[in-house]
This record gives sequence, structure tokens and C-alpha cells, in this order.
Amino acid sequence: MSKREIILETAARLFATQGFEATTTIQITREAGVTEPLLYYHFKGKDDLFTRIIASTFSEYFSCIDKLEKKPDSPFEQIRKLIELQYDISEKMPDEVQLVANACPARLNDPEDICAGNVREYRRRLLGFLTRSILEGTRSGEFEQVPVEETAIMILSVIPSCRGMTDQIFLLINWSANGKGKTSADKWRTEKRAKLAAHRAETFVGRKQPEFGL
Repeated sequence: MSKREIILETAARLFATQGFEATTTIQITREAGVTEPLLYYHFKGKDDLFTRIIASTFSEYFSCIDKLEKKPDSPFEQIRKLIELQYDISEKMPDEVQLVANACPARLNDPEDICAGNVREYRRRLLGFLTRSILEGTRSGEFEQVPVEETAIMILSVIPSCRGMTDQIFLLINWSANGKGKTSADKWRTEKRAKLAAHRAETFVGRKQPEFGL
């Protein structure tokens, strides 16, 4: 990992755990093991660090959405994988996700802020993805005839809460990754996560069950 990446990773962790205002560039450099001049060689300061972290976090998420859209899955699987993606991102980028959750809500009133623009794009991308999946599912007969736009908005509104489900599964997944491979507990959480995502998707779209003759 380069010094630049170490600085970004350290800044994300400190911003997420103790807040943007409470974090200083001196603290970032000390914990990153670099000098302050080196930080300012790569970045303009704290605001620049924050902007780059937020931008890269949303960019990673949008890249995952692009990959989902290219997969030839059924409408139900598309929605299930979208819900499961929330866990994947939280596991992969725990500090960055926590920073977005903590810092962005207070910045949404400024249309020029990095958070506001990305949250607007997040909403646009997810609503489009959900609307297309639900419409395809209702047309093919996989889903009940649910109201498409209203159902898409409803799923979008609860997607963030998928991180805080039974037994605080978000926290379990978020902090369990240690880079040493999957433990049996990690495997259980992964299976639990997939089942939970499927249950959430099925609750909203009312996937039809196959009929069996006598």
C-alpha cells in the first residue's frame, strides 16, 4: 500500500470514529506514520481528504451497481443482490460507509457539496435499478402486480436499515473481516446475510410461488 493510500485509509478511520471536526492533520500523519509535509504533498488538507474519500466510496458503490446491471439474473435475484450489496460494501469499506452515514446527512442542503451530489446520484441509480427490476418481474409474472414506482421507493427507503437487522448483523459483518480467510462464523454470517436479503426482497415484491397440481 502506498503512503498516499495509507493516509486516505487513516483519515477515513479517524473521520468515521471521532468525527471530521475533531480530527487534525497532525493526528492523521502521526497515526499514518508519515510527515505532515507529505500529507500536503498529496492533498490540500482535511477538506480535500474528505472529498476524495466520499468520492471514491460512492464510485466503488456505483461500479458495483454497474456490474449488477450487466448480470443476466432474474428480477428477484437482481433485487436480492442489490440488498445484499449493502452488506458487501459495509464489509469491504467499513470506515468509509460509517463516514458517509455520519457526515453526509448534515451536508445535503448544500447542492454543491460532494455528499449532496453523490446522494442524489445514489438515489437516481437505485430507483432506476429497482424500477426496471420490478417492472420486468411484474410483466413476466414472477412478481405479483405491485405498484412499480411506489414499491421501488419503499425498498429504497429501507435499504439503509438492512445494515442493522437481527443480532446487529451489520456490525458482525462490518467488523469481522480480518484478512485471514473465512472462519466458520464468517461463513454463517454470509449464509445468514444471503437468506436475509432474499427474505427482504420477497417481502416487497410478492414473488409468486409455483403451483402444484394434485
